Amino acid sequence: MMPALYNPGLGDTQSAQIASTVGVALAKVAPATGPAAPFVAAAAGIAELVGAAEVLFSGCGQTCIQSSQYANQAENILNSIKSQYFATPTPRAQSFQQSTLTQIQQIFTWLQQMCSNPALGAAGQRCISERLVQGGTAPWCPNPGNTGCDWITNYYQPIANDPNVLPDAQLGITSPIGAATASSVNYLPLLVIAAVVVGAMLL
Repeated sequence: MMPALYNPGLGDTQSAQIASTVGVALAKVAPATGPAAPFVAAAAGIAELVGAAEVLFSGCGQTCIQSSQYANQAENILNSIKSQYFATPTPRAQSFQQSTLTQIQQIFTWLQQMCSNPALGAAGQRCISERLVQGGTAPWCPNPGNTGCDWITNYYQPIANDPNVLPDAQLGITSPIGAATASSVNYLPLLVIAAVVVGAMLL
């Protein structure tokens, strides 16, 4: 059931302003960030949407809002990583596959750390169990039985089980990171920025 809408007070207006300001700043920086530009731009969108989400879904409670926003921030980047990986022509280099899986694992670890904050309580634990436990159930998952939406199934395994991967040597690649391009970008600073935005809005 959707939570009731509410009228934002002064603090909520300030929160939305913070999100909008950070979003605009990130959007201005994005064109100068090279391969990371699409992801900085995505973070800009996150910063603005997070402000709107707080106004629309605050009936969920602060812990639910915060844990959901952490998850949404992380999943936005996971979607970008997965899309770019499978957009890379085949055969794909094994080093590219491994660097991409490392990035995904780092984002999993980040979400687990953020949602493990004792202050988030049960909402934080659900944030983890619904996404980082393979085969786990989630009430928001549209699949039969509310299963199959976990991030291991949806993001990690499709890349780990990619049949179109060859060892670097067979592709004539000698670089330690092989054909990795945007997947070598460090996404964690973007998540840290987004987390700061969330924290500022929930003060």
